[in-house]
Formats: sequence, C-alpha cells, structure tokens
Amino acid sequence: MSETSVEADPLVSVLVACRDVAAYIDEALLSARGQTVAALEILVVDDASRDATADRIGAHVRADRRVRLIQGTGDGPGAARNRALAQARGAWVAVLDGDDAMHPRRLELLLGEAQRSGADIVLDNMLAFWEGGAEPPSLVMSGGPWLAPADIDLARYIENNPMLTGDPALGYLKPLLRRSSLVGGDAGVRYDERLRIGEDYDLVARLLAAGAHLRFIPAPLYFYRRRGGSTSHRLRSEDVKALLAQAREFDEVVAAGQTEAARQASADRIGMLKQILAFTELVQAIKARNPAACLRIAAGAPGSLKLLAQAAREGLARRFGGSTGPKEERSAERLELVRAPHDGQAGRLNAPAPGELEACSAAELEALARSCRFAREIVCEDAGLADFLPYATLSGAQARSRTAQGG
Repeated sequence: MSETSVEADPLVSVLVACRDVAAYIDEALLSARGQTVAALEILVVDDASRDATADRIGAHVRADRRVRLIQGTGDGPGAARNRALAQARGAWVAVLDGDDAMHPRRLELLLGEAQRSGADIVLDNMLAFWEGGAEPPSLVMSGGPWLAPADIDLARYIENNPMLTGDPALGYLKPLLRRSSLVGGDAGVRYDERLRIGEDYDLVARLLAAGAHLRFIPAPLYFYRRRGGSTSHRLRSEDVKALLAQAREFDEVVAAGQTEAARQASADRIGMLKQILAFTELVQAIKARNPAACLRIAAGAPGSLKLLAQAAREGLARRFGGSTGPKEERSAERLELVRAPHDGQAGRLNAPAPGELEACSAAELEALARSCRFAREIVCEDAGLADFLPYATLSGAQARSRTAQGG
C-alpha cells in the first residue's frame, strides 16, 4: 500500500467513469495520481466493463489510498458520474474520462484560475490526439476567440456547441466544478442519466442557467484520445433523440428567465438537433437499402444531405490515408527539447519560450505536440523543461529529463 494518505477533506474529487478501457486506464489514473495538487480523492466507476478494466483499477487502489473503485451498472457515463458524485467529498469536482489523461499541473492551474476569477466552473482547452498517431495532435478549441481567457455566459456556451461541423465545441471540454454549485438547492444538479453523449454539455448549461460563473482558459491541459470505438465517435438515432428531448425541456427553462440571446441560441440548437436526427435516420435507411425512406427523410430535412456528404468525405479521407493535408516530414527518432535557440542541429527542438508553462500560448503547445509526433524518444535538456514533456509524448514516445537522470 502506498504511503499516500487519504485526506480527511480532499480539495478535489476526480471523477473517472470508464467502460472497457483496460488498454488506457493506467495512463488516465497515473495522470490523476501524478497531479501537483496532492489533496485528491480519485473515484473510479467501472461501468460494467467486459474486459480487464476493473483489474487494472484494482492495482491502483492497492498502490494509492486516494483511489477508490465504485461498481457501476452499465447505464452510461451520466449514471456512472452521478454514482461517483454521490460519494465525492472534495470542495471541487474534476471530470476525467478513462481513456484520456491530464497534464500533471492541470488541477493546480485550474484551481489558481478559479481563485483569481471567482468562477464556479473552469474549462481548459483540450489537446486531441489520435490513437496510433493517425493524424497530428490538434486543439479542440482553435482560432482567435479561444486564444485568451474569457468568461462564458449561457448564450455563448450554447452557441459554441455545434455537432458534426468540425467547428470548436465547448461541450467537449471537461469541467472543474465547485461542488457547492452542484449540491445547492432542493435537489441539486446532477448528470442527466438519459444522455449517452453530450452529458457534460448539458450539466454545464444547466449550471449556467442557475447562475454559475464559467471561466475558460486557453491552455490545453487535458489530453483527449480520439479512437474509433469511443462513445463520442458513435452517433445513434436513440442518442440524438435523447439530446433533442433534453434540449426541448431545457428550452422551457431558458424561455422562463434567460436573455433573448440565450433563447435564440436554444432555439437554434433544437433546429440543429432535428437535422442531425434526420441525418442518423437517413444513414440507417441507406444501410437498410430502403430508398423510399431515404427520399422521405431527405425531402423533410434537406440539411441531412449536407451532413451525409460531409460524413462521406471524412470517411474517405480516413480510409485512404488519414488527413487530406500535405504529408509531413518524419521527425528525428530522438528529439531533445532545448531552452536556448538551437544551432540547427538535427534532433533538437526549441521548447516554447520563455520556458514557463503559464506563459506559453495554446498554439505553441499544440505546435510542440505536432512537431514531436513521430519521435521515439524525447529528452529534456534540463528539468526546467519537464512541463513540456506531456505535450511531446501524446503518440507514445518515451520521454525523460536528462538532468533528472544524471545526464
């Protein structure tokens, strides 16, 4: 048993909902256990896994007293997170999926931002990386509006949650939540257990409608694994119907007491979900070889044809070589991160200046991850650059600090 003590009043409860992620859960839990904020409890719900996920979690329970295993019922991520939330004792709650990971300083930096801004919810950017390095890592929230910290109100939050367009979507981001904002009121706010997708978006939207303060920071401190078998890459009509039902219920809340901008954003979201539902039904009709149903759906929702064409283009791109952009040159097998400007020597790469994580832009960190995607080994020139190693190893490269290992 680890000597790590169980905090009587942990500062943060990390909620990890997982199912059939035996190949990834070690990385997720090690990233939680390795946080610079040590006053944690890590509540892991195994949602009726059929592989060795529970066994892998058990090894972490034995190694670290802060980790607790909770048995789920297979009813989806919302229900699993609610089971963990019912046992959470931390002043703050952080969400981590069982196939993702966090930068070691993520919770430290998010808590610092919450203290400075007084926010009840803090969202950091995500660096998405493809399993096996099929495509370069990329930011989930990209572009000018997402390069600076910002307060996000309900209208902006709803507006910036498109689906199937490839545009940045705030609902993907995993929140740090003030637990008192969840447990306040008569019944409190919990995850909607009907939702198999979009459950984080829904929770945050309802908290905003109840008056919570949301702060976004551009640093990508959460590492989001894209893989074909994950829930976020499967879109079923049943899941979209649940989202649409939730959106209609929430629209009544918005209509009762929110701004005109929020009311318009809510109405637009319902329209978007109707088009997506038609698209999923069109796909099902095509698979069933039912031309009459295809014509009926397309006539009733012409936007579904645009979504179908977009899905076909993306599917072909993945099938025939992944990204449709220019092919990138392979990096050195061994890369060194250096603090000072290098002299052009092969296998050396500048870490983002000035060498402090807080001072680096999200774009610099994304560029570092993209540059290192093919390296097999990455070595830091000194321990002062260790903050950048997590960004350089998202495709499985081995990493070490030369100074920490005696040169």
